[in-house]
Amino acid sequence: MYTPGNIPTDSIESLQLALKEELYKISESFKVGEFETINLQLLSAALDKQRAGDLINADGTNYDPGSGAGIYWFDGTIYTKLG
Repeated sequence: MYTPGNIPTDSIESLQLALKEELYKISESFKVGEFETINLQLLSAALDKQRAGDLINADGTNYDPGSGAGIYWFDGTIYTKLG
């Protein structure tokens, strides 16, 4: 899990270094996958640009990719309902 560090106020150089370190820590937390939860926004319309690997949460009423409300995975061609 990402925990922010202290932000230096003594110089621009220190701030630049701290920012670089924080961005590195954030990117590493994504790589490791240290998440307690993932909250997908409820969609009521299709995405403008679908990409293989997308996970979506469809409302099932205004937007139904195939099997009603739920979580779907896009393989690049079709959506598969996961739950």
